[in-house]
Amino acid sequence: MNDVPAPISGPAGVFEAALEVLPEPVLIHDADRILFVNAAARRFLRAESPTDLVGRPIQTIVHPDGYSAGVERRRILNDTGTPLAETPIKLVALDGTALYARGVGIPLQTSAGKAILVAATFTG
Repeated sequence: MNDVPAPISGPAGVFEAALEVLPEPVLIHDADRILFVNAAARRFLRAESPTDLVGRPIQTIVHPDGYSAGVERRRILNDTGTPLAETPIKLVALDGTALYARGVGIPLQTSAGKAILVAATFTG
């Protein structure tokens, strides 16, 4: 994909480095595309490298059963700017495996606009 965002640098690079080492899956998206995935998220989603996910449409990892709920969560986050409490989420790994997790959504403001940080715990 040609539209993969550049790595975060400066003070934001410190934030990215801290997220990278967390043991739980963390990803950041802008409601359309995945902007960042940490090592735990790459393992969870069965990706070999960040480039397997960064730049992809977010809906490619959201299970069809959970798509409408995900759209509603993103709308609430964007409209209110308030973090969302932990909720069940259903995703799809790159190999097609259905994944179940509990995740929180946290709105972020980046230099490119609004984004959402999702931190998840694998549940089965």
